[in-house]
Amino acid sequence: MSQSAITTIGESGMLTGEPRSATVVAESDLSVLAIDRRAFLQLMQEDPTLATRFYRTVMTILRQKLIASNRRIDQLLQNQA
Repeated sequence: MSQSAITTIGESGMLTGEPRSATVVAESDLSVLAIDRRAFLQLMQEDPTLATRFYRTVMTILRQKLIASNRRIDQLLQNQA
């Protein structure tokens, strides 16, 4: 799966604390910003405005991923027919 120049990876695990559900491999050099979950959760408690913006952004990302997954499933099912 190809990602855009700016993307988030691991947002679900950051929220739930669950192990990752995918592995990412870079095809070229990149810069990464990693955020510790405890520090992240503390920041969310200290800054409700930031927390609201983050949760809205994550919901948008998850919605886009769900739509893309549903389309891929539809394609696979159509190819089987």
